[in-house]
Amino acid sequence: MDSASTRSPSDHGASARPVAPKGHRGRTTRVRGRWPRLPSCRLSEPRPLPLLVEASYSPPVRMAVVIVLVFLVVGSGAAGATSSLPGLPSEVTGQPSLSVRPAVVIFTGDGSGVLGGRDGAPKWNAKKGQFVGFGHFDWKVWTAQRAVGDGVVWARTCWSTSCEGHRYSPFPAKAVASRPVGGRFTRLAVVSVETGKRFVDCRTVQGTAAAGYDYGPTFRCTP
Repeated sequence: MDSASTRSPSDHGASARPVAPKGHRGRTTRVRGRWPRLPSCRLSEPRPLPLLVEASYSPPVRMAVVIVLVFLVVGSGAAGATSSLPGLPSEVTGQPSLSVRPAVVIFTGDGSGVLGGRDGAPKWNAKKGQFVGFGHFDWKVWTAQRAVGDGVVWARTCWSTSCEGHRYSPFPAKAVASRPVGGRFTRLAVVSVETGKRFVDCRTVQGTAAAGYDYGPTFRCTP
């Protein structure tokens, strides 16, 4: 017998494997021995994530950051509050169908009565097809239930083409909007003083969001 077949596993070192003796084809005779020990595997511990380093800002920089954040918070709150308030139709070309604190309100169907301010100077605008430049009406109060302001009523006092430069005349006026329904005030009362006389012009706000809003005929009311 070949001497290689009679060697023990220790003769081949720790990595020897069992071999089949000659004459035994297809069969493997296991020689007792000790299999080599694999090196132990140690799982590496997870590394901690790097901590955020707190930036050290100087007091002026910190103050500037705080001021910016306050303006952002206050601005977003004011925008949300304004969008939830009821509006009025201004009836000015290019303006939304409903506006909060509109500078100009054309409350008559023929454009003969307009809420505005003394800073105005009405003139015809051919592109818009209407008079512009009525100034800014000053709304003192605008809440979810009521709006109150003062300014002037620009009243059409001349319809002739000969009075091109003075077709409108300003008269002191106050306005009260009330009865909010569906995101709009449904009543507007305008109190003006013209040539020493007090006039009260009350209008209803009519229409729908799809078709648009306008002011109905005048009627008598108590502002």
